[in-house]
Amino acid sequence: MKIKTIKIILSFIGIIIFAIIMNRNLPSANEIRCSCYEKDKSLVYFGKVINKYKDKKNHDFSLVIVENRGIVDTLDLTWDYTYLFEYIEINDSIKKDSGSYDVHLYRDKIDNIFTLDYNCDSKKIDNE
Repeated sequence: MKIKTIKIILSFIGIIIFAIIMNRNLPSANEIRCSCYEKDKSLVYFGKVINKYKDKKNHDFSLVIVENRGIVDTLDLTWDYTYLFEYIEINDSIKKDSGSYDVHLYRDKIDNIFTLDYNCDSKKIDNE
């Protein structure tokens, strides 16, 4: 009985140590958002929205499929807080230039401009 109790206690301590080590090595949600935000600034896209969906197999990521002259691209709007994904409709035209966070969404000859916002707190990263 005593050995069984010791094994349980050691297993529990091992799990706690493992959780602490894993927690220290994983990036925070804010770090992920900021990394994606910086990466997405350089993206360029232009084309017609042919589909949009929540990818159930990949943590419900918000994906938009854009086609331009036979080239199909997938835009990941998972981290965006502007509700652009919710606003987009199939057959909208979408454009984003490199070096900008502005996304132009054309529908019925109206240019709707969304400025991507991933809720990135760069000051917080310095303290993490």
